[in-house]
Amino acid sequence: MINPKVKKCVDIMRDRVYGVSNDLKSFIYIRNNNLQSKEDNLGGGNTVGALSLFTALSFLGKCYYCVERPDKFMDDGCTKDESAAFIAFVRFLQSKGVDLSLPDNGGVLLLVWNGFRNFLAHRLKVEDGKQVLTFVFDEPMDGTIEDILKKAGTHPVFEHDGSERNWTINGDSLLSKLMEITDLTEKYILAKDSLDVDLLVKVVDIRVD
Repeated sequence: MINPKVKKCVDIMRDRVYGVSNDLKSFIYIRNNNLQSKEDNLGGGNTVGALSLFTALSFLGKCYYCVERPDKFMDDGCTKDESAAFIAFVRFLQSKGVDLSLPDNGGVLLLVWNGFRNFLAHRLKVEDGKQVLTFVFDEPMDGTIEDILKKAGTHPVFEHDGSERNWTINGDSLLSKLMEITDLTEKYILAKDSLDVDLLVKVVDIRVD
């Protein structure tokens, strides 16, 4: 039987990421309807999208990591090393068949984490040598936003130019996989026979009765 506190944590975790996913789909609508860079100067959401996606990955990664390695967290629910949580989470996802086109090498994953998430969070830019791409539609594509994301998902999420430091992320491709990533995280947590429920509650940051 699933602990109701754990179920509530997972439901709220999922709801937050679902909200991020829906918010970011608005930028696809803007680009697909030729509203980008018109006289009112709407952008395509590259920076906001990438920051939101990495924030969502960070949140999901910490939810996963606090169940996998509770010893790596402080009493208040903060992880001792966010980059370690990201590295472990990426390895978990790729072991479950989520193709992020990233290596298993922890040092390279650290470069990716620092150069994207940390730079975006603290400097509102990515590290030199890295870039964020989204699809630009010369002509509107037929189909729904989900159809467009399905096509985006056929492209690599991460690519590099031969250097371990110079990476490109395709934001639309990552967005196409975000709910799949959430599903896997949810299933992993719910399948655990035992976990530190109070720690998970702190990581998700909710009140439970």
